[in-house]
Amino acid sequence: MNEDTAKLISIPIAACLSTFCLWLLCLASPPKLEGHWHVYDADGTRPSSNGYIQTIDLGPDREATINLGIGGNLRLEGQIISTQRRIEFGAECLSANFKYYLKGDTLFLRQPSLYTEDIPFYAIRCQEGCCNKQSDFFLGDSVDIDLPVVKHQHTLDTLKLSSRWMHIKVGIPKQEYQIEYGSEPRIQLGSYLYDTLELDLSLWVERHQIKLPEHRREETQPLLFVDRNVPMIQLSHLMQSLYELGFSHPYFVLRSAKTNQDFRLRVKRVSVQDFNHFPNMHFTIEQYLQFSKCGTNF
Repeated sequence: MNEDTAKLISIPIAACLSTFCLWLLCLASPPKLEGHWHVYDADGTRPSSNGYIQTIDLGPDREATINLGIGGNLRLEGQIISTQRRIEFGAECLSANFKYYLKGDTLFLRQPSLYTEDIPFYAIRCQEGCCNKQSDFFLGDSVDIDLPVVKHQHTLDTLKLSSRWMHIKVGIPKQEYQIEYGSEPRIQLGSYLYDTLELDLSLWVERHQIKLPEHRREETQPLLFVDRNVPMIQLSHLMQSLYELGFSHPYFVLRSAKTNQDFRLRVKRVSVQDFNHFPNMHFTIEQYLQFSKCGTNF
């Protein structure tokens, strides 16, 4: 065999060896599932606010979380079973167990069904900085809320979610609810949206407190998530109702200036009497919270 022939033979052999080595490398280092994923329906749209899966977070130790950064009771913990290409969250009738297939930054998922064919959907990996974490936080709600921005974060406590908080959300209904509820600010209590800001809150408070041990019921406090552009005057009836129920200093939620990876929530205690006697009730809630002095921390 002459030298030229040897060279001709060695080139394809080297190419085959390179391909084989790359294949072994892929087997040794399978594509990583780890990351924050935004869920989409099969038709390419984000789930509506009543869709129970909005985001999926997959961790390095096979842990999985549905709706990690979303407010309310939508969060669900689970695990990755990579040998079966499954992500399992349990729930009734295996309704939150999914088969998956990873292709680049797209995670194709199928939800098994007892009565129909598997339900397909998919998720896109969210790279650092792609998220609006405030939007994620309110994805499961019926109102749009852009929280007031806090000017001096070090003076206020970080919000820690707890059963002692009674969540009140005030904002303009999302597009899909505006035919029924209009485009003016509305109140959402739990998962219920109301067509007025003037509510009797006594039954709602009673229902919340009855879920808690008796010794903890006195710890409950209203926690108000209010869109930054809502005028104070539109909140006056709500504030007075809370005062008459014994809540003289409810708490308002404010956010950090950034809504990506640095998104933070703070709480500020507000006196109802000071609120109701403020000289300019046409201030927005953000103007008032930035103008008024800091209240006592909770």
